[in-house]
Amino acid sequence: MRTEVPEVYALYVETVRIERDHRIWLARAALMFPYRIARLGQVLGFLVAVCVLGVAGYALYLDEPWVAGILTAIDLGSLVAVFVRGQTLARRMKSEQNSADESVGEGETEADGSPEVG
Repeated sequence: MRTEVPEVYALYVETVRIERDHRIWLARAALMFPYRIARLGQVLGFLVAVCVLGVAGYALYLDEPWVAGILTAIDLGSLVAVFVRGQTLARRMKSEQNSADESVGEGETEADGSPEVG
């Protein structure tokens, strides 16, 4: 095909390159997008927490300590809950990973099909 129809061959090669680049982009996107979304959630959560504390400070300035106290309690309580839940999920994922690693180790065979020794 290369010698008989060089225009079609060049188009075919370019199409294959575009498809390859797209597959590479999809593989990277599958790994990067969850990270970016999590990072965006952290930044926005921080901004919301700071804004709520600012509103609580303004309420305190306006001589409304109850409003300021309630806003601060809700804000700090939610931050503590997020951190505790994150640590709990991290521990759970780690224990699941460890149990999965242990179950994979049982009954493994070598590449040639013979049972693993040791």
